[in-house]
Amino acid sequence: MVCMAALIFTSGVGVNPISSGTGDIFDRPIARKITEIIRKDEQAKWIALDSLVNGQYLLSLGAKTFNSVHFLPDLNQWREMDVIGEYTDVYNRYAHVKVSCTNEPISFQLMSTDSFNIELNTNDLEKTGVQYILSPKQLIDYKNFNEIYFDPSSGLYIYSIVGGHRL
Repeated sequence: MVCMAALIFTSGVGVNPISSGTGDIFDRPIARKITEIIRKDEQAKWIALDSLVNGQYLLSLGAKTFNSVHFLPDLNQWREMDVIGEYTDVYNRYAHVKVSCTNEPISFQLMSTDSFNIELNTNDLEKTGVQYILSPKQLIDYKNFNEIYFDPSSGLYIYSIVGGHRL
């Protein structure tokens, strides 16, 4: 037991942590801008596009977020988008939720047993109650998004939804 403890200690003593503290989350320009927006409008709802991670990032900054990890499915929300129940087997689960925007009809795709993607038509954004979008790409193909910030260090854009309102 002493030998095993010595082996564990010597193999780990020289390892430096990759990061420590919360600076990697809060000390970024994009985080400062997001928290500034949240302070102005605490009730605003956000959506993170094309990422499973950015929804969690928004949550860590205190934002109300449409997509992140859903421990329990929000069946009322999903049924509002999937009126005929075509995708119930996809969203009725614990899941990491990824959202992509499209001009096509809404669809849900199961990516793995614990994650799915929503191809969300921009006209259906009203059903989400979202006012702000965090995106890793420029959304120039959609007229109802207004770019309000770009952070070159993270490559993330913040958009407001033109005419967006709370449900």
